Amino acid sequence: MKKLSIGLCSLLAALLTANAVADAQNPVNTVDTVLVNYLGTYKGEYPVGKGVLLSDTWGVIKGEFKNGLPHGRCVLHDFRPFKYVGQFTEGHITGYGQFFHNNGRVETGWYENGRASGVDTVYYRDGRVYIGLFENDRKVKGKGTEYEKMPDFLKGLKPYYHEPLLSVEEQNFYNEAYAKLTAGDHKPTFQGQNINTFSQWVNARLKYPKDARKNKIEGRVTLTFTVNKNGEVKDIKVLRSVDPLLDAEAVRVVGMSPLWEPAIQYGRKVNFKVTFPVIFSLE
Repeated sequence: MKKLSIGLCSLLAALLTANAVADAQNPVNTVDTVLVNYLGTYKGEYPVGKGVLLSDTWGVIKGEFKNGLPHGRCVLHDFRPFKYVGQFTEGHITGYGQFFHNNGRVETGWYENGRASGVDTVYYRDGRVYIGLFENDRKVKGKGTEYEKMPDFLKGLKPYYHEPLLSVEEQNFYNEAYAKLTAGDHKPTFQGQNINTFSQWVNARLKYPKDARKNKIEGRVTLTFTVNKNGEVKDIKVLRSVDPLLDAEAVRVVGMSPLWEPAIQYGRKVNFKVTFPVIFSLE
């Protein structure tokens, strides 16, 4: 496996060197420009050079471009919880690269159109490591090995994400892009109002359990629930209990909630977790 890893590194180095020589022999006059293509809005050198792309589909891509499309080494901050560092070819994740997922999983190797295609290494958050051949994002049976813990020859080789240095122009565009992406962001709303309106709605429907009233049980029940992309209240859980009777009543009423206006992140509807107190008072 050591020989395989060294061979891949040598091949990658040779490819990058060849590309660099070809570029040096064929210089292209570049101009700073802003344009819109099927991926999004691009700002940077054109037709080839460094730039930043704000993609309504992916997120923000910084790095090397050709005709306004990522082409060469780039960094992708995806809307989904991961970052990609590596090669693009004419707007597609194709070549050698690394995926850094927010859950701790790291994938490194060869990709074609965003799918693992070639020898790839997957580092799982629990310490397992898989090395093997992939085709169209699927492991090729019998062409790989999974280790329960990281083998010695891989120690020190696991990649870690480091934010690259940006030019002032790239940083300014990134800030402007982020502002544009988040301009319409908001938390979920209830009947066009904030969480206080939902509290009033809940309080108007609470029925104090008779046995709890009789035994003078009162307090604050803290719930968590998710307002999903459709505005539905789901996955109601008791975060802080007072008494089973009060807990059950709080869950019952919150579960009756009509639809909310879902949260918006990066212009898209997303699931949003809410922490919500329900107060039972005998006064």
